[in-house]
Amino acid sequence: MVSVQWSVASVNIFIDNITVDDSGFDSTAISYIVAALNAQFDDDVVFTAELSETDEYSTIYIGITSAFDAYGDFLGLAETIDSGNQIHDDNAFVFLNSTVSVELVTSVIAHETEHLVNGLEHDVDGLEK
Repeated sequence: MVSVQWSVASVNIFIDNITVDDSGFDSTAISYIVAALNAQFDDDVVFTAELSETDEYSTIYIGITSAFDAYGDFLGLAETIDSGNQIHDDNAFVFLNSTVSVELVTSVIAHETEHLVNGLEHDVDGLEK
């Protein structure tokens, strides 16, 4: 089982000189997204919006940041393409907030999770292999 923590701070997040603004999702939206992700990944991956007591989890930060603007427009970015989930504490970013649908946020989180735990790659056109 893989644990993925969804970081949903009510304040801005600062990660190694990267600032991620508060996503603005309320507890109802967060609960919906976490439940939808847990249903989609069955028991293979566990999503939570709570801080884990272990160091063995990946974190997906949700919110807006300008830290990656120089590299293009992205809905999300994963730190690694981790086939077999060899890295248990890698990170991803989802550059969306409460101005979009929870379905879109759920979809992008799921996509970035696939990079972190199942090694999802893109070909040169950005399409999934």
